[in-house]
Amino acid sequence: MNDQQLIALPKRFSGRVVFGTKDTNTLFKVAGFRPEDEEGATIPGVTIEIVLRTGVAADRCKYTFTLFHLSNQKQRRVYQLEVVPRDKRSHNGPPRLYGPHEHYGDDVRPVQNDLCCTDYKLWLELFCSRICLTLEAELPEPFGDDHGM
Repeated sequence: MNDQQLIALPKRFSGRVVFGTKDTNTLFKVAGFRPEDEEGATIPGVTIEIVLRTGVAADRCKYTFTLFHLSNQKQRRVYQLEVVPRDKRSHNGPPRLYGPHEHYGDDVRPVQNDLCCTDYKLWLELFCSRICLTLEAELPEPFGDDHGM
């Protein structure tokens, strides 16, 4: 299955999602899960990872939502949505980008919309729509005291 087919494949997840800390930096919270296909079978080699930087003002966010596929025993990014403030350089290039952007494999594109850092649920919905994921699990907010965040 190629990347476009994997992105287009209907996926779902209804399990429990828990955030842990990143080994290399405790300001980052990480959640990962393995989606299922329409039949309820786990999709071999496919992982979804959500990384949130905490401990900063809500308008200085850094979120990454990533669809990985295991290939040759290495996790390979198939799709990623990276969310940062519009005035922050987010990709050194080429191309050099500021603000939110998407990776389709090695192709990088800016995200053109009116969402801001505090629109966490809308960013998550955008990610799910891009990768055909129905997410039936509740995820904790990245800020506040919700589920230990």
